[in-house]
Amino acid sequence: VTLVDHLYAIHLQTANLFLIAMREQLSAGHPIRRFLTPFTFNTILVNDNARKNLIQPGSMGPRCFAFSEKGLQLAFASAPRLVMDGMEVPPSE
Repeated sequence: VTLVDHLYAIHLQTANLFLIAMREQLSAGHPIRRFLTPFTFNTILVNDNARKNLIQPGSMGPRCFAFSEKGLQLAFASAPRLVMDGMEVPPSE
C-alpha cells in the first residue's frame, strides 16, 4: 500500500506533475503560483532523495519494503495499473 499509494502515486506522479505544470504554465509572478510555492517547497529534493534512497538498485528500498530487488521491480511495474484503477488490490473475480 505505501509503496504504490504514497511513494509512487503521490511523490513520483502527482507531486512531480503538479510542480512541472505549475512551473511551465504559470509565470513567476502569477498570484496562484506565488500562493502555491510554499506548499511545493523542496518537492523536487524530496522526490530525488526518495529515488536515490528507495528506488535505485542496491538502495535501502528493498529492505524498507521487505522486497527483494526483483520484487521491488515487479511492484513498480504494476504500480501504474493499480493507481489508474484507483484501488490497492484488484478485485477477485
